[in-house]
Amino acid sequence: MEMIVGSVQLSQEASEAIMRYISARSEVCALVLEQSGTVCAVNRGGLDRLGMSKGELCGRTWPVLLDPMGSAAAEDAISHAFDGRPGSFVGRVFGDRSPDFWSVDVVPLQRSTGAVVLALALCQPVRQRDDLREELREALHTLSNLTGVTAASARLLERIDGAQRQRQIAEGLEDASRKARKVLGQLKPRAAQLLDDEEYRQDNTLRAG
Repeated sequence: MEMIVGSVQLSQEASEAIMRYISARSEVCALVLEQSGTVCAVNRGGLDRLGMSKGELCGRTWPVLLDPMGSAAAEDAISHAFDGRPGSFVGRVFGDRSPDFWSVDVVPLQRSTGAVVLALALCQPVRQRDDLREELREALHTLSNLTGVTAASARLLERIDGAQRQRQIAEGLEDASRKARKVLGQLKPRAAQLLDDEEYRQDNTLRAG
């Protein structure tokens, strides 16, 4: 970490103390990994956020502590890091107090004779899946209402005699409604896969009008 200082020169002891305090309070879980994926070091704050002890994590192969999809992604990211390239993924790290999902970046950390010998995994908690579910449901509901209101407004304007401007508005609203229905029709099947929700699997398209 680069410290931007003014007229005071920080000692190594002071810099290390700053790092300790930041590490303990940061939401980032920092894991030092060997090429096998074995965890050889972790910050204290990371242990607390994972809900694990040192003995439960250090010396363990990190990918096996993730869900199946996350495990495969972790192995791939570790492989990239030891090839000298950064990797990233989102996965669930198991732990009693761990958030549902973590955003993970794996980068080369230490080299010896040109080869990467240690990698660093930086894990940050992602919002709870239930929150994401609720927000997506609300977005779908809002978009459904929007398409209905837009189409109804267009039909109402078409019934008003006279003004060319009103007809143009009606045509614009109808076009917007068609586009919104198309977008929602494409979105809902994808939402069903994410939400695993029977409601959205049974009704993955909007009825016209």
